[in-house]
Amino acid sequence: MIKKILKTIVVLILLFLFIEVLPYFFAIYKFEQLTETKLLTKDKVEKILLFSSHKQISIKESMWGKHTELKNNESCWQYLVLWKEPIDIVYDENNNVTHLFESYE
Repeated sequence: MIKKILKTIVVLILLFLFIEVLPYFFAIYKFEQLTETKLLTKDKVEKILLFSSHKQISIKESMWGKHTELKNNESCWQYLVLWKEPIDIVYDENNNVTHLFESYE
């Protein structure tokens, strides 16, 4: 009986780590890849952030970018790494990256 309880606890801990901790560290890794890439474009971002969802947001919705003023024709997109941890990116009218925000922090 105690072995079964211990196994259940271990499974729950591993599940917690997989759901809560892994996406955070994966977001850190992916953000580093983004910052190391030269001439970052939307296409390159979406290749690097393969396991993520994305949507256009207002800059005010960005955790770290909310005090940033967007220029004309700039847009802010939020990428949820592993569908959980946000990285916010501002693109210009040519889909070149102008700002990266570590909103998962």
